[in-house]
Amino acid sequence: MSKETYKAVFKSEHNKDIFVYVEDVELLKKWKSDSTIPLAQVVQSFDIFDTDTGSHTGKASKASKSTISNALGTDNPDDAIKKILHEGEIVKVSTATTKTGVYVNSGNN
Repeated sequence: MSKETYKAVFKSEHNKDIFVYVEDVELLKKWKSDSTIPLAQVVQSFDIFDTDTGSHTGKASKASKSTISNALGTDNPDDAIKKILHEGEIVKVSTATTKTGVYVNSGNN
């Protein structure tokens, strides 16, 4: 059985979901109150994703800087990821690949 995969989904005011893949949900919970935990241990990569559907389901692709900036008010990757992790909803995904892969059919179970 493969490890469960989760993502933190931020719902923007512009009706576009952007998200990051979470490496360890329990560590994310600890990180929220302990900023000494390295962000690299919390997320699978420093990439921010969106989908062609505008929601967090569907084929994921890297979000553009303008999409990130419009949704989060910053295009700084670290600041954007931190905001997604702090304010986003944790969602279990149904299909996972490697850390560097792109997820397909990444909807809720």
